[in-house]
Amino acid sequence: MEKLSDKLRKEKEKIEKQLKNWQHRKKPNLTELKLEVKKFNKTLKYHELGELEYQETLNNKKKKVYSCQGVIEKKLKLLKPKQKEQEDLLSPLMFSTRKTYRRKKCLMNIKHNNLVNEDLDSLKTPYF
Repeated sequence: MEKLSDKLRKEKEKIEKQLKNWQHRKKPNLTELKLEVKKFNKTLKYHELGELEYQETLNNKKKKVYSCQGVIEKKLKLLKPKQKEQEDLLSPLMFSTRKTYRRKKCLMNIKHNNLVNEDLDSLKTPYF
């Protein structure tokens, strides 16, 4: 275990030196070198922690990512675009007083109810 980690550290230091001294030579491909450093970091962690602990840390990271995605999806589902548009139309700042805001809201509700009733009536009438 110790010999492996020492070898890996030495190789990692070599790669880091290459990264630092890239100006004195022809420019190497920095992205490849950075990827190599990341790989060595992962292998070092693997050897220091052992198999089970390393896998547990990876699983924990995945769970955190999934939980964040779930929260975001739930929030997006809650914000429906139709409701948001109606709220923008009925925002109190659009009107000078509370009365006008209430009137407008009542008118919107009446229009909506009429549309719903018309749809229901059209369903009831038979077509010949």
